[in-house]
Amino acid sequence: MDEMKRIVLPNQPFFQWTEQMLQEGQNVELTVKGQSMRPFLRDGEMVTIVPVSDDSNLKKGTIILAKTEKDTVMMHRIFRMEGNRILMKGDGNILQTEWVQRGDVLGIAENVCRQGRDVSLYTPFRRLGAWCWRNQLLRRIGLKFYDWFHR
Repeated sequence: MDEMKRIVLPNQPFFQWTEQMLQEGQNVELTVKGQSMRPFLRDGEMVTIVPVSDDSNLKKGTIILAKTEKDTVMMHRIFRMEGNRILMKGDGNILQTEWVQRGDVLGIAENVCRQGRDVSLYTPFRRLGAWCWRNQLLRRIGLKFYDWFHR
């Protein structure tokens, strides 16, 4: 049986390759690193990123992969849109945000592999949860409960 080989690359060449694959219309699987998208995406989970087919897919609540003004690549949720600018915020972040331009969006997170199954990130239940999560008070309380249950 063939085993998949795991290769770890520095971020810059990896995300250059990721951007190229998405521009060619191919989906890319990324491993979530960090806690900034908890509880909706967890450290170590695989997320499928799909190319942006048109701007109509970019709307509040969508999780995007984008280049930030600091020339880093982030996967966070669209929190607000103002013309050509998009405010991104990690679900697990209380205060930190990033502004990006529409043209800096590399792709859209479509699903996550959880317990061996591909799970859509945009079911009506998950959209409702993400909508509620935008409220700062609910976010703070929710993160406290999440951290308490996942010690």
